[in-house]
Amino acid sequence: MTNLLHVDSSIRGPQSVSREMSAAFAEAWKTANPTGKYTYRDLHETPVPRLTSEYVYGSQTPADQRTPEQQAAWDATQWIRDDLREADVILLGVPMYNFTVPASLKGWLD
Repeated sequence: MTNLLHVDSSIRGPQSVSREMSAAFAEAWKTANPTGKYTYRDLHETPVPRLTSEYVYGSQTPADQRTPEQQAAWDATQWIRDDLREADVILLGVPMYNFTVPASLKGWLD
């Protein structure tokens, strides 16, 4: 069984061409993989917490030595790490704004 992680990042909702295209791929994938697991993330609706020094230092500190702030920052993004570990295929719906990708996707990549 394969697992598809589908991540959309457009702010345009139903008017988004990138969402339309990624949805078409996801539907084709689900048809071809009827027993596969499908996870959908909308970075506009559920933004990633911004990268902080607590997160960075917490990621470099053993769990039993993290401050409460470092642990909270680490825990706030656990869903991203879980999604990535489970995914066999990653589908990114990415528009281009001002010749780059949306800030929400940059945050997810960080």
